[in-house]
Amino acid sequence: MSARVHYSFRLHAVHDADLIRWLELQPNKSAAVREALIAYVRAPSLGTMAAKQDEILAAIRALRVVASVAEGQEKDAESPAAPIPGLEEMLRDKFHGLSHKP
Repeated sequence: MSARVHYSFRLHAVHDADLIRWLELQPNKSAAVREALIAYVRAPSLGTMAAKQDEILAAIRALRVVASVAEGQEKDAESPAAPIPGLEEMLRDKFHGLSHKP
């Protein structure tokens, strides 16, 4: 007995033309659809990615404070480390739009 589950769906010839073109190019349509669905479902949400970005930036700032103190520079515990030029923009660009999920 097969453990397969069969689903069928319809695509609109105009509204889904890009999907139809993509499917037509796939040698194994079932595998391609399965991989696309798995990638979408398992992709982190934008909220998760934003939280991860905040964690990374906080860790980098903390490292910069530790490095400043190690180099003998007095650092106020209250004042954040100087930002790394372009880092926040780079991370925003890198993580923007990774998922369509809210």
